[in-house]
Amino acid sequence: MLVPPNAQADETVPAVPVESYEVETNAVHLSWSEVSGAAEYAVFEEIPKDSSIEAGGAPVYRGQDLEFKYQELEEGEVVRLRLLALDSEENVLARSMLRTSTPRSGEKGGDISWIADSNQLEIKLASSIGEYVDGHRPTVEADSQGLVQVTGESEIVLRDEEYSGEKVQYQVSTEHGAPAEDIGHALAWDDDPGDVGLNWNIEVPGFGENSQLTLSGESENVREALSFGTYGMTLAWDAFIEDQYVALPAVCVSEEAEGNIHLGGDDRGFGMDDYAGFGTSRVNLASTVSFMWPQYEYNSVTGDMEFTGFSDPSTSGWRRMGISSAYEEQPDGSMSFVAEETAPIDELEYEEIGVSQTSATFELTADASLPLCQVFGVFDAPAINIFVHAELYSDGSYGINGSRDAAPSHQSALTRTYGPVYPTPSHEDSQEAINNPMMRCIERHENRGFIWLAAPSEPFDFIESQPDDLDPGCF
Repeated sequence: MLVPPNAQADETVPAVPVESYEVETNAVHLSWSEVSGAAEYAVFEEIPKDSSIEAGGAPVYRGQDLEFKYQELEEGEVVRLRLLALDSEENVLARSMLRTSTPRSGEKGGDISWIADSNQLEIKLASSIGEYVDGHRPTVEADSQGLVQVTGESEIVLRDEEYSGEKVQYQVSTEHGAPAEDIGHALAWDDDPGDVGLNWNIEVPGFGENSQLTLSGESENVREALSFGTYGMTLAWDAFIEDQYVALPAVCVSEEAEGNIHLGGDDRGFGMDDYAGFGTSRVNLASTVSFMWPQYEYNSVTGDMEFTGFSDPSTSGWRRMGISSAYEEQPDGSMSFVAEETAPIDELEYEEIGVSQTSATFELTADASLPLCQVFGVFDAPAINIFVHAELYSDGSYGINGSRDAAPSHQSALTRTYGPVYPTPSHEDSQEAINNPMMRCIERHENRGFIWLAAPSEPFDFIESQPDDLDPGCF
């Protein structure tokens, strides 16, 4: 099986002091302080995309200036810049790394930014919603001090003073308390769906091995970083009733039936089989993002599948509304079918906000009614509400924020197809990657009872909804 590079730092190298970075619509402006003994500076781009793959690991800047403006970027483009200070013999005196992104129209960009060196890592999360609650490093020992909050006002700034240049992953969730409409993209709902939880997964790839601290060694690490990329991601949400039958709440009156009436459930539990097949569910919502899917054509002369390039970035949405069924309980305890009805599909929505070769932003919403129930025979029953605002990045980082009702049960997962992109990937290798996507649990919630549909939606967060080891088996 193909294994992507797992970059581990093996030397403590001083930092190039980053003075500032500014994110513009189509550019990132980086400036730094002078390093003693440096004859020149070099900047490399590490995020796999058409421009960096075409450059083949060559630096995007090399010179004596103490600033560099990375221009001609797309909206929503992620950059990860490796900054080196070199002596006259191309030995590495100091190095740092910056990860950020350009804004989409109407946004400020840099939602997930970090600056790393071999002694420290600082993360900035550009959000004024909520306060920092918990952050941890699931890939290190349990006694690690992990992240320390520096500030939590207009930006949430976190620092890991134990970081030493290795590959690591962080998960951060915030407290809840801001109205959902305050999130960057306004909701199209008439009713306030409740507070939203803010959650980030932050991937830091590490600097890689370069024991000789040479420019050529750093260039090789850049090429390794470019060798594997994200073809695409899919975020899916599944809301379902675990029981086979559920008694209608006392306040619920069905026009179609009288007597001891039950709603038909989905008769299933949490699990990958049900999730992957979207079995029987109340609500299914999903979005698939294609960042840079490898394309091939069959050569009838050689009999080979030849690489023709990468697909254009795109997103697509998928939605399905389950059937609501009513049953009357018989004297012997059996259930007799009475009626069924399906809520309108337009009560489920998918909206693409923006997509590029390195990022995608979209929203999934549900205001799914219960058509076989009226409260006291007069009012429509409370709907099943779900709101998900997702920002997915090709470097594996993401922010998935939102809320869901306490009923019914909910499960959600993110799949990532990650494979070779540089140099030219073979058809066999890319197919192996496609056949073995990675999956991570995003949310798992057990039904608290349908009376809770009348209550405000609840924020969801990563740290509560999955175990510390991030095992996707949390389903």
